[in-house]
Amino acid sequence: MADNIIAMAAKHAEMRMGPHDASSALTSLPAIEACVAICTPRLARREAEVCARILYGMTSLGIALDLGIGEESAMTYRKRAYSRLGIGSQRELLLWYLNQWAKQNTASYTGLQ
Repeated sequence: MADNIIAMAAKHAEMRMGPHDASSALTSLPAIEACVAICTPRLARREAEVCARILYGMTSLGIALDLGIGEESAMTYRKRAYSRLGIGSQRELLLWYLNQWAKQNTASYTGLQ
């Protein structure tokens, strides 16, 4: 069921964006990092980096290796970020991100940004 929800959310974002390419929303780590950084100034840099990598599909160990930190540190950054965003799961992070991505791209498409 979660796969269907994600597919529907991605399709919804794609339809709302018109000419924007929604494929980079979850397949480009730099694009994810940029969106998370712009949309969440209240997150610390490491918290945003960890969230971006979670959205990209990395495990806690993969995130730790990629950022050169310990696995426990990666998990702590995740917990802090979830707390600041008012969410409690990876699924909620994905839904939050897709909503932020859609808002950001709608604003740039309509010239509101």
